[in-house]
Amino acid sequence: MLSHRKGGQQQHPYGSQQHSQGYPQYGAGQQQYGGGQQQYGGGQPPFQGQQPPFGHDQQGHGYGGLQPPQQQQFHGGNNQPQGGYNQPPPQYVDVGSGMTTSQDEDYVLSSALLVSPSENVVTLDEVIQHCGSLNRFQYFHYFFLNLIPITSGIIAFYYVYGVAEPLHRCHLPDTIWLNDQYHPFNSTHQYLIDLWIPTQDKCTIRKPLSSNLSQPSNETIACIKWVYDRTVFGRTFTEDANFVCLNSVKRSFLSSALQMGAMFVLFTGQLGDKIGRRKSIQIISIILLTTCVVTQILLQFVPMTINTKFGLLLLNQFVSGIDSYMIVFVLLMELTNSTHTSFAGNLALVTFTLGEIIVTLFAYLCKSWLLLKWAVTFFILLIVPYLYFIPESPYWLYSKQKYDQLEIQLRQIAEENRQQESNWFPYYQKLLKNPADNLQSEMSRGHKIKRLMTHSPIMSKLLISGAIGFTAMLLYIKISYGLAAMENVNPYLNIIIGAIVESIGYLSAWVLMTKIGRKRSLLFYILLTTVCVLMIPSTIKYNPVITVSIAQLGKLAISGAVCVSYIYVPELFPTTIRSGASGFFACIGRIGAIIAPLIDTSLKEKDLHITFYIYALLAIIILGLTFVLPETKNQPFQDKIDYTKKKLKKTTTNNTN
Repeated sequence: MLSHRKGGQQQHPYGSQQHSQGYPQYGAGQQQYGGGQQQYGGGQPPFQGQQPPFGHDQQGHGYGGLQPPQQQQFHGGNNQPQGGYNQPPPQYVDVGSGMTTSQDEDYVLSSALLVSPSENVVTLDEVIQHCGSLNRFQYFHYFFLNLIPITSGIIAFYYVYGVAEPLHRCHLPDTIWLNDQYHPFNSTHQYLIDLWIPTQDKCTIRKPLSSNLSQPSNETIACIKWVYDRTVFGRTFTEDANFVCLNSVKRSFLSSALQMGAMFVLFTGQLGDKIGRRKSIQIISIILLTTCVVTQILLQFVPMTINTKFGLLLLNQFVSGIDSYMIVFVLLMELTNSTHTSFAGNLALVTFTLGEIIVTLFAYLCKSWLLLKWAVTFFILLIVPYLYFIPESPYWLYSKQKYDQLEIQLRQIAEENRQQESNWFPYYQKLLKNPADNLQSEMSRGHKIKRLMTHSPIMSKLLISGAIGFTAMLLYIKISYGLAAMENVNPYLNIIIGAIVESIGYLSAWVLMTKIGRKRSLLFYILLTTVCVLMIPSTIKYNPVITVSIAQLGKLAISGAVCVSYIYVPELFPTTIRSGASGFFACIGRIGAIIAPLIDTSLKEKDLHITFYIYALLAIIILGLTFVLPETKNQPFQDKIDYTKKKLKKTTTNNTN
């Protein structure tokens, strides 16, 4: 039970309390010390003259232990227990205030209010373990919650197919060949293509002779019209908008719009810390679905120019990027205890790759950018019925001191996992007696932000996490999109193989994290990625099979690094800022994801090999920064920022003195 100490009184925060077993109520009256008397606002102690039930003392307090503590009664205001007591009484900690009591103070020692400092403090991590940390409750919600990471994978890789750059060349003049198409119709058509189109040139055509417009000259001019190969990707938006050659950079705007929307995770993460994981997921999912449906109805049924379509598709992509993936990731980890956080986080990453496979199958069947967008929207609809049943994070409820809701949540977890109340409720009662639980911050929001910004341990971890996120996503997008763009390789097969390799990377990271920890696993995968990135440019011109193999190994390595970082970073921060810190990490990562395609579409093909060396240098820097971070393997989630704990220690010391 929570209590606040005021002078010589113990005032209970609740007017009355009724135990879940249906035991009698007692009032929140007074306990007077020094006179050896106890007065209860509700009358006599409820169990006077009879054996109290399991987990309670004679005053009706639940002590949460297996055996009741020894009762010691003091008489006449002295500090000697009845029957004689020649030694000074042991020190106890008043869990309501954090004060240490000594022989100079008169107490009636009640196990519900005082605990020995040598007694282990119960954490919420332990309570969840006794409720069932990985059983029916977790399996049920993990299944449905992971529909959201699947959707995120589908949305992220829509760009690969819907805005793919198909093979193309300049359109022959209508005076030369009417209704030109990419593939030769006959030998005459092939002859004219060879005559007018420079070899392996996609962006220029020979200029007609001024004296004879049906004959080409040796001079070339830029294309104003193109023909496209639809055999691989079907009809893409790139074809409809002619986003090729000089306009190819506009194609990357659609990828950047998605990543810019995803940068809002910086705010959605804070929203998750402010109003809870459950409400945040619900709000974001409804906004995403509504925007997608409205924009796609307009694109499908309202006549408009291609520039207007481009604007609507940009809006669609931007809002699609504002998903709840990171909040779901944190919630998955917070529905279990520290033993299974790597498994929970790894599930979200593996199901993300399942989204890559699903969108690849959709793209293969649809062969149309707009039809593919509808398929994505219908998949999002699958999430809607479950939004009502999403559970709240027990850790968030505990950090916000919503104890009534927390108890309901823990009961639900225990009941669905078929755990008896006696297995977990005594631990829950002890949890509520922890000194840190009663600390009420009276600081303003601005002061809290100032203290956070000047807290060097937190800020150091936050900045290093951002650097890891930036580099990891930069390399992930570079390798993933590069696999899809490789010529002479089936893009559908390549993406599916890449998704399988990515899943293997996630699973291998999970196994490695359980063996050697988060920190050393991250160092291993970043080092392996660096080696692969350095090898790709030296093999790309000579042997495409070797290049693809190295690139797939690189994707396995960077996927492992992403997996470790997505699990490692949330574990570095306390519950009060975990979602926001994870959002910052993901937001900076999205900046890297935006930059990667912009650089590739802006540089000439002969200069692209330079980017591999620059990215490898960034990875080496990350290797050095990672050494600064602590290991978090099997460590329970921290509830509050370190300076809160320091404040508690300082207060305790002052009260003792």
